[in-house]
Amino acid sequence: MYRSYDAPDSLRANGEPAGGPRSVRGNRVVIKVPFSEVGLRVTNALAGLGVPANMTCLMSFHQAYLAALAGASYVSLFVGRIRDMGYDPSPILAETRAQLDREGLSAKIIAGSIRHLHDVSQALSAGAHIVTVPPPILRAMLRHPRTEETIREMNAAWASSRPPAPRASDTLPGPPPSAPEAPPARKDPR
Repeated sequence: MYRSYDAPDSLRANGEPAGGPRSVRGNRVVIKVPFSEVGLRVTNALAGLGVPANMTCLMSFHQAYLAALAGASYVSLFVGRIRDMGYDPSPILAETRAQLDREGLSAKIIAGSIRHLHDVSQALSAGAHIVTVPPPILRAMLRHPRTEETIREMNAAWASSRPPAPRASDTLPGPPPSAPEAPPARKDPR
């Protein structure tokens, strides 16, 4: 199913037409909009059309809050870049989540720019709904030395608790036992 969206004047940049109607398949498309004054207007117009938007490149509570008020479905706070600026991103995530919940705003918080494994748990603990991670971080999330050691210990315990499997020399040679013989046929007494 395709839905067509007409681009209103507020979506046109530099006086150039936005290209007319666009078609998107079902509800699987979210428009990514970088944060700016124009981006807030675009996000608001998209929300008015029922088109979900992800306001991205957010570095502060104020930006995330404005994006949510503009109607963004997702507000993407860049955790790694916030940390690069010398700030702890956890209070920003927590403050944003508390405000969204308090006002009943439907925007979901995406924690992006994840660079370290601990960023994932900190972002989720602080209130992020979604964390985007690069493949190396995802692989690191799968592994823990104690888990691998415990699995080896459990496998060894299981193997030692089972009776040993029969060996080929433990079986008797020869044909398999035959079925019992049928009783002799009766003779007709006539």
